[in-house]
Amino acid sequence: MTGWAVRAAVLIGALASSACLTTVHRGNAVQGPLALGDPETLPESAPAVILMRDVHLPRFISLPNTAYFVAVSKDRLRFHIELYHRWDSIADVSTWEAWLEDEDGTRIEAQSKESFSVKGINERLAFQFSGNVGPCTRQPCSYWLSVYRGRGDVTFYARDIVRPRRKLTLVMKRFGYEFRYRWDFVGADGEPREGQDIEGVVGQLVGVEANSSFER
Repeated sequence: MTGWAVRAAVLIGALASSACLTTVHRGNAVQGPLALGDPETLPESAPAVILMRDVHLPRFISLPNTAYFVAVSKDRLRFHIELYHRWDSIADVSTWEAWLEDEDGTRIEAQSKESFSVKGINERLAFQFSGNVGPCTRQPCSYWLSVYRGRGDVTFYARDIVRPRRKLTLVMKRFGYEFRYRWDFVGADGEPREGQDIEGVVGQLVGVEANSSFER
């Protein structure tokens, strides 16, 4: 093989590797016991949040990508997902592949996917900053942004999917991205706090001040 052919092969291999590069992002939550049995009030989980920065947004702002589930029964979970991004295609939950993994790595396929929506938001949003960081001294701090918000529901069915002392991970994947939301279930005697566990919170979106959104 000639020198130019070798260099061309190396270049093609490098481009192929970069094209397949996927960045994994994680959000964890500790989940306490869920009170099943009341058909009028379905128990909800603690939210798991993945905060994402964007080079085109101020460095002190991170957009939240959130998932939580409703325990429809001990065998069925319905996940509610909300994504924020500057591109509507990435905020669109329907463009993501989704599955569930248990503590043994067993993959559970989605039973149904529904209620997808994408909304453009061009308005002043409120952010809550941790510590003394951020551009303003009063909390929450507001900033004008133009982003997309996508929502969708994904339902999973498996025998006794809800039980203490287990770990469930919602995996969402599309080209270049993999989100892994994990819930660690504890028993009644567990004592760890319930709620989200976010590392490195900078500016977390907490509300919308205006109402000038539009459907895609």
